[in-house]
Amino acid sequence: MGLFRKGYQAMFGRNKWKILRGDKVMVMAGKDAGQVGTVTKVIRDVRFPRVLVEGLNLNKRFLKRTKDNPGGIVSVESPLHYSNVKLVDPQTGQPVRVTWRFLEDGTKVRAAAGQQWCNATGAGL
Repeated sequence: MGLFRKGYQAMFGRNKWKILRGDKVMVMAGKDAGQVGTVTKVIRDVRFPRVLVEGLNLNKRFLKRTKDNPGGIVSVESPLHYSNVKLVDPQTGQPVRVTWRFLEDGTKVRAAAGQQWCNATGAGL
């Protein structure tokens, strides 16, 4: 770190990631706002955390011609910022904020933040 350079703080701790690979998420901002897709990759960068969502945020790229590839223009998925997606509740289909909770037996599960939590059923996301 230089004398005048500002240090970056992580968005959240190392084990606090709330959106994981395979989750259904809704895009909240950008050209694909309101669309639902599945997370294929989570890029855990401290400065710019991103997620790759299947079939969303497509950009055109040009591929050079090779022996195996004829080349041309193809659509490629680009990553979205972590803050621009929200997890979709499987029961309601609505986007929700997520928090980590502990069940009575001590297991850690994700739950929708701000909703009633039932320890008896242990309904998590």
